[in-house]
Amino acid sequence: MVLPAELIYEGNCEDEKTKQTIREQVLKYLGTIKDDIDNSICPGKDCRVDNLVVVCGSRTVRATDNGRKKHIIAKRQASYVRVTFDFATPFDLSNSSVTGAYNELFPLLTSMKGLVAAAVANGTFDIAGFTLPVDAFGTSSKPNIKCPADLKKDGYKCSTYFRINY
Repeated sequence: MVLPAELIYEGNCEDEKTKQTIREQVLKYLGTIKDDIDNSICPGKDCRVDNLVVVCGSRTVRATDNGRKKHIIAKRQASYVRVTFDFATPFDLSNSSVTGAYNELFPLLTSMKGLVAAAVANGTFDIAGFTLPVDAFGTSSKPNIKCPADLKKDGYKCSTYFRINY
């Protein structure tokens, strides 16, 4: 089960070296909360952060007068760095129903989200040369099931599938 999350930094991301630096910094910061995750949030469970991806981009930003789009006072290109990742834990149905497993695991993912939100708020995720606005961290409102590449999602389970060629 995964809870997708993202951080949006404002700043210029021009090359692969910059993307790699940002990736390493975010992984370093996520590593600082690993002990809290392992010992207090998910003892004995395989909770982790997976699938970290860094994407650079730009968008047009409109400065408005009194928040009304018809009174645009300026336009500019803003560069940003979008860092996506998943809070993850195995969705084990061997000793539980779907509802029971969900009710047990969703609070774990929510607690992991809370650790990162607190770290963002206290500046732990700040990176030199990039601005991390107050609302720069977000997650999906609900988790989903993610299967390894060789398996297919089948409800709340991952199973093998066969391709039949005619």
